[in-house]
Amino acid sequence: MWKLYRASGMNSESPWFSLGYRKVDGTWGEKNRVRRAAGKSTNNAENLRKDVKAITTEIRRAGNMQLEDETGYRFELKALGVMEFNGRQIDHRF
Repeated sequence: MWKLYRASGMNSESPWFSLGYRKVDGTWGEKNRVRRAAGKSTNNAENLRKDVKAITTEIRRAGNMQLEDETGYRFELKALGVMEFNGRQIDHRF
């Protein structure tokens, strides 16, 4: 799953995938034909300094998948909430 997730969103020919996930309230959700959302580069000198706020934000965002659908709508999903990837069940025990 992670290999395809990281490879997607690199260009306009990136492969699409579908996800089945549990929402925070425990209900089931599905997203069809999504891919990783390409983000802006943060390699400038301003962002090299790590203060407490930057580290806290980084930790809070760890484990989130940045995705977009066919229409360009961007959203986040918690990686631990993803239960199916392209119709195959994910085992989070490992």
